[in-house]
Amino acid sequence: MGIKTNKQKDLSWNYYLVLVQELSVVSNYIEFEEENYSTYSIELVKLLIAASSEVDVVLKQLCRLLDKKRKCENIEDYRKIIKSSNIFKDFTSEKILISRQGLELHPWENWGDNKNPYWWKAYNNVKHKRDVYFSDATLKNVLNAIAALLVCISYLKATDEMLTNGRTFSDAISWGWGKLTPRNLFLRLDRIAYPLAPFE
Repeated sequence: MGIKTNKQKDLSWNYYLVLVQELSVVSNYIEFEEENYSTYSIELVKLLIAASSEVDVVLKQLCRLLDKKRKCENIEDYRKIIKSSNIFKDFTSEKILISRQGLELHPWENWGDNKNPYWWKAYNNVKHKRDVYFSDATLKNVLNAIAALLVCISYLKATDEMLTNGRTFSDAISWGWGKLTPRNLFLRLDRIAYPLAPFE
């Protein structure tokens, strides 16, 4: 008996799901409370680097969908392209909820002031000078990096759907969420109404 593939893999979403699963395990050992936001560890280093690296990958894809001609090689380029898009006027104010922990995250709010997020700076510090900046791999930075990745994936899916099938961005982002499988609600985009629409 053979194996039949009936659906294209969604690599970014699958990667995100693994990160959230690992974050959920972390929540068994570190309570997601303000007193613990500065907690750092090797496990949190791993999650910060993995999530932030994937943010880079997804933002590059997103920016190429928006404008194939503009340079999109780093976080500065991504910020300029995304902030210049009328469609993405809400990107910097997107909220991610971790309902079971009672948290509301705003991972891109620094872009509103044309500054890069503090979690992105921590990622670069840890990536390039871990011996000096090991303590930057904090719970707070990891939570925001994974939340930022969820925003990026949501916008990538919505933009692709909008450009491919002519939906409005608002409809496309809701439609995109309805298509993500399996659905993981440990973190969720605040703008999406719940419960989600059933699978088609």
